[in-house]
Amino acid sequence: MTDRITEAQKRALDQQRKFLLHSIARPPADRQVIFVEGRGAILKDIDGREYIDGISGTNGPLLVGHSHPRVVRAIQEQAGKLCQHMTCFDNIPAIEAARKLHDIVPSQWKLGKTYFCPGGGEAVETALKLVMRQTRKSEIISLYLSYHGLSLGTMSLGGMPWLRSFIPGGIRWPGFHQIPNAYCYRCPYGLENPGCGLQCAAELENAIKFASSGSVAAFIMEPVQGPGGHIEFPDEYYREVRRICDENGVLLIADEVQTGLGRCGAMFASQLHELRPDVLVLGKALGGGVPVGAVMFREDLTPPDLEKQTWHSLTFQNNPLVCAAASTVIDVVREESLPERAAELGQRFTQRFRELAEQHKIIGQIRGPGLFIGLELVKNPKTKQPAVDEAGKAVWSALDKGVITFTGGLGNVLKVKPPLTITDQQAGKLLETMCDVVTEADRSLTK
Repeated sequence: MTDRITEAQKRALDQQRKFLLHSIARPPADRQVIFVEGRGAILKDIDGREYIDGISGTNGPLLVGHSHPRVVRAIQEQAGKLCQHMTCFDNIPAIEAARKLHDIVPSQWKLGKTYFCPGGGEAVETALKLVMRQTRKSEIISLYLSYHGLSLGTMSLGGMPWLRSFIPGGIRWPGFHQIPNAYCYRCPYGLENPGCGLQCAAELENAIKFASSGSVAAFIMEPVQGPGGHIEFPDEYYREVRRICDENGVLLIADEVQTGLGRCGAMFASQLHELRPDVLVLGKALGGGVPVGAVMFREDLTPPDLEKQTWHSLTFQNNPLVCAAASTVIDVVREESLPERAAELGQRFTQRFRELAEQHKIIGQIRGPGLFIGLELVKNPKTKQPAVDEAGKAVWSALDKGVITFTGGLGNVLKVKPPLTITDQQAGKLLETMCDVVTEADRSLTK
């Protein structure tokens, strides 16, 4: 892209390097892009070039698309009324958004009140604080390759050491434990499913009984792991962890920050596997582009006396502006049948990728329900050596072709999760571009 950098982009990049601090690894210098506009599934950069957003912002916030007219209108109208107030009082958008969330969660989950905050990581922190307070227990168990945020607390839950290694000593909150996940493609025990006896689930019970101090408050899991590589577990795994939690008095927190609100072909990924959470965490897509997180608790976890004292506080909790956006996003998801759209397009994409896998052995596995698809690339289908370099090159090749995607897992999983409002024509271009870059990656291995 270097030869296409205009003077306008050069000036902006020069100022960006001088004034703007970043906290994540930057793209190569010749592939840095400055965006100025987004509509639906399309982003436009400072020079007018257009890109299909195949990652929906950063792993899913733009589920309803960039600048959805209804969301924009809701934000504009609310901004002209009320943006903030003293946090001990209430506002109509927060009440409405909480009511709508209550309406769309399955009644058998018996979830009650909702707390809104500025993002998914903050929602996880809120969930941890409340379950610790209410259970009077302090230990939390999470999974290998899990991701729940990058605050000091949520980093300790993360099952990807490279996201902790930049802090001296690889910070770990006392009492936070990880256990193996049900990553059947790379089973940590070298077993095959079925017939493995769900050893990974048994590790949850072992951790509760033998690796803890008897003070486990909760087990937290992404129903489908996102940054870990779009890993969906076997049906029986979900049933077993629910049984273990019930029998050992441990709460189950479902982190659906990336999977909630239709992305996986159902309103919540937990529904696909009949997983009943005690605490549900949401974020990303809920804001329609503005930062928001939400956490819903089982009814008995929020008794009346809880709200008579301060147990947690954020300046922007239950904020009217973001709650107005969230309320409208829920309406859009329901009225435009976006879970059904995700299921339909997901089936189409997955079928095409399966056909591609027959031709190119670089595709080790195709994972994820709905439009939460991950393509695990491997150098050799027998050894399953991660094709990290090839996946990285595929990302930049896609960018050159006008498609934005990214990697996850061990650095070798290409992600496909565009806005659910993507048009059929745009979806076709995204699909064929992903097929093209995977084909290129496969050819690079056989040279």
